[in-house]
Amino acid sequence: MRSMFNIFSKSPRDVPVEKVQEDEAKVDDDVPDAVEVEEAVDEAEDSVPPKLKTVRRGLGKISTRYKPGLTIEPVVSKLENFVLYESYSHMFLVGCDQYNTQYRVLKFDRWVSRPTSLQDILVEDTNTYSRAEIFEMLDMIHEGNKQVGGLRTVARGYGLIGLVRFLDCYYINLITQRRKVGKLGGNVLYAVAGTETFPVRRPDGDRANLWNKVNKRLNQSATDIAEARYLSLFQFVDL
Repeated sequence: MRSMFNIFSKSPRDVPVEKVQEDEAKVDDDVPDAVEVEEAVDEAEDSVPPKLKTVRRGLGKISTRYKPGLTIEPVVSKLENFVLYESYSHMFLVGCDQYNTQYRVLKFDRWVSRPTSLQDILVEDTNTYSRAEIFEMLDMIHEGNKQVGGLRTVARGYGLIGLVRFLDCYYINLITQRRKVGKLGGNVLYAVAGTETFPVRRPDGDRANLWNKVNKRLNQSATDIAEARYLSLFQFVDL
């Protein structure tokens, strides 16, 4: 019992110096030096496929260019369905994704006479709306314009070609018909089957009176005649 106590009660001074030096040598042999570590890293780099290296370098550039918390994903994947509305003073083009969960809005001012640029009539709403939010906003617009006709649906479509102007107002070019022509990489391809143009201009109260409407057509100005001619030529373009 006493001998066992003596074994566990030995101080570091009682350990032979040769034993300590031998243990230190073993530790030094087990720990790799800086050169060995660098060689191991180079060997691991050589074993990485070239394509993976390219992807990793690209991710490194992205991580240094964009701040944490930001995303490079689009706000809305893509807009597939459009509805054009009009009130007495404005027109609204509402687009949504295929799931009807995200909505964007373009607002056109109808009361700008002879605009010179799109900035004169067009306002892009930067907000992304949910289905409930967009219908709530449309209801508010309708209630606010009830005395002058409210908000009504003009057309439905599948895409916006753009806007064009000749001598008078801008025209919204909307894809109203489409046909499926195939698939590419799992994506459905459509061809344009029909388009319509809608003028962005102030409502004419005389249109409710048939006689005034006929009288206006029979007494067109030179500008009105040229505008109608340019619009007819544009509608002949095969999209």
